[in-house]
Amino acid sequence: MSIEYANAPTLIKVGKEFTRHFRVPFKNFFDNELSLITKEIKVDMFKFDDYLYDTHPEYEEQELTMDEIVTKKYGEAANTFIKQLI
Repeated sequence: MSIEYANAPTLIKVGKEFTRHFRVPFKNFFDNELSLITKEIKVDMFKFDDYLYDTHPEYEEQELTMDEIVTKKYGEAANTFIKQLI
């Protein structure tokens, strides 16, 4: 499942949802180029992965996957949401 990159109101809605889950601005992780190519709203997974490493040391220490750390720290709803943006 993906989120359509159809118009600005949708992008704003996704941004608010992202910020609600992860408590950081979506603009820091929005991948504009990939979004334009795919016509879907996409997150820069490299930046998001770096953010998780920087803010959650146990991510690397415990050798957790991104899926595991997002679920553990932000919940299943946040994990489902981020998967839509991959």
